[in-house]
Parts: sequence; structure tokens; C-alpha cells
Amino acid sequence: HPSSDGKSIAVPSSFGQWMGRMAENILDTLQNNPKALYVEFGVIIYTFVAVMIYIRGKRHNLSVARAWTKKFLLGGGIVPKNFSRLDTGQEGEKAVLLKESPHEFKFYASGRRFCESMDGSIQLKVRQDVVSIFTSILYKTMDTVTMDVFMNDESMDDFVFAVGKRKFATKLHKEQKDLNEFASIIDIPAEQKMFWPEEGFCAVAEFKETFGGIFDNGLACHILSTMKDQDLFKHLVFIHISDQFPGSIHKKVIRFKFLLPSASKMGSLEPLMQLVFVVIDAVGLYKLTPHAKQKSGKHRAAAKEKEAKSAEEERLNALREKKAEQKAKERAKMTPSQIEKEEEKEKQRLMKRRMKVSSGGRR
Repeated sequence: HPSSDGKSIAVPSSFGQWMGRMAENILDTLQNNPKALYVEFGVIIYTFVAVMIYIRGKRHNLSVARAWTKKFLLGGGIVPKNFSRLDTGQEGEKAVLLKESPHEFKFYASGRRFCESMDGSIQLKVRQDVVSIFTSILYKTMDTVTMDVFMNDESMDDFVFAVGKRKFATKLHKEQKDLNEFASIIDIPAEQKMFWPEEGFCAVAEFKETFGGIFDNGLACHILSTMKDQDLFKHLVFIHISDQFPGSIHKKVIRFKFLLPSASKMGSLEPLMQLVFVVIDAVGLYKLTPHAKQKSGKHRAAAKEKEAKSAEEERLNALREKKAEQKAKERAKMTPSQIEKEEEKEKQRLMKRRMKVSSGGRR
């Protein structure tokens, strides 16, 4: 084919000829500027690896979420057996499990005695990129499921309680306002130790008797024994029960947090899921003793008073700051003589106040 300058340009007649020309170009580049070719190959390899990691990570997380759904949310699963309604407000597959991102999934249930509803969140490792994979390894992040059960006000007395691995229970006591303000760390009670691991677990309780009130029943003891025999306590992170749950619009909440196994072993969490509903019923039936109820009321009244004082102090500080800013703006507009007069007035006002205080003291 002739070009604009009259010279002919060879056009490959087949794919084989085109590949030959490409090979020649690559060889020319390798001879003339090998570094540029290495960079191109590096970019291509990195892009290929990144795409493969994304696809593999996305599939892995989806398989874990689907295994959870199949075992606990669908058909004869324990969640639909205990709640009359399981719905995210979406259609199709999303009606049961809502995908928020490749590593986060949500589910919702309602219609059960003692509680309004349950919000669940499956948080998985971010397996879709290299940086996140290394971050997960560095910070030892795990696949978890968290379930918040919103209790009816009349179905739960006013108390706070938590139990879990000592590391997480101690962290909860330090960081959660309700536990920090009302509760203290206690060991597993002697009468309950046979059902719990020998070490590594503790409770955070406002009242010591609460532990027995929740777990000292035949069904709970049976489930805890099963968990101990099958080494399932490794999946229990914590259970947090509170009438002052921080960061929630709901007043009375029970939060369960579990570590998830692999998709193929999801069924092993059945005893922990059974424990969820045993605890909900136990909290709904549990009543504080008259003495504990009185102490609970005093604790909350003192907390409200402290909070009111803190709010008033913040309001006064904000008012002082506003007055100081206003005064500074007015002073900036004054002449040196006006500033001098203003300072003199302030001195006289302070002297009058001191004289008034001293004369009142002599009386």
C-alpha cells in the first residue's frame, strides 16, 4: 500500500506475520533500551497477579459468606427457626444476606420474644489486594461475625455484663463506657469453671451473681460443656450485655462476637449459635435481686448527675471562650488610650470584688 510520500508500507497478511513483526519490535527494544522492556514486563506481571488475587480473594470471601447463609440463615437454619422474619429489605439472594462490600455482609432478623430484632454483620479479611493481605497478616485480623440483639425495655433489667477471652474482655472494660463506669473484671465463678476453659477467659460484671443468673441453667451448661469438649471456645470472642450500650440508638443490647472457621467447617459453630438464643432467653428471664436493683439505680443516677455536671461545665467553658473571642475582637478595634481606660476599669472592678469578699469574711 502506498503511503503519502509514495513509499510502500508492508502489511502483514496473517496473524503469524503480525506476531513476527511484534517479536522483531521486542528484540529491537531489548537491544536498544532493555530497561524499558523490563519495566513493561514488570507492570504486566504485577497487573496479572493483582487481578488473580482480587478474583481469588473475592471468591474465597463469598464462599465463607454463603456457607454461613446456607448453614444458619436458610431453610431449617437456627436463625429462621428462632425469628419469624428474616429480611434485608432487598430482593432475590440479597433478601437474606446483603453484600456491603467484597469483605462485609449484613443480615437482619425480627419477631422473637424478649427482643425487637437482631442485626448481624459478617466481617471478613480483605483478601482482594496484596497490601491488605500483608496488613491482615501483620495485625492478625480474622474472619468474624457480630450479632447485635436489641432487647425490649421491659424484658431486661438494668445491668451491664461481658464475658470472653481475657484479652478482649479487658479491652472492652477499658474502652466501653458502660463497662468501665459500672463493672469490674472478675474470674469465672468456681461453680461454673467446669464448663469453661481452665484459663484465658474472664468476665466483666456489675454484679457477680449475674454470671450464674445467665449461665447457671441446664441448657446453657450442656452447650458450654459441648463447646469445651469440641474445643469451640476458640471461636468465642465475647458476649456483651448492657442497658447502657454505647454507640447505639437502642438502649438494651446483647452483642455476640465469634471467629468464623473456614467455609467447609462452618457447621462447627452450631453450639455457639445455640448459645446465642439461650443467652437471649436467660437475659429476658433474669431478674436482679432487690438489693442489686437498688444499687443499679444508684449507679445510674450518679452517672446521670456526673454527665449533667460535665455537660454544664462544657457549656460554661464554651460561653467563656465565646466572651473572650468577642472581647478580643472589640479590643482589636480600640485605640491605645481606650485600651488603657478599659484596663483601668477592669482593675477597679477586681479591687471592688476583693474588698467585698474581704468585708464579707470579717463579718
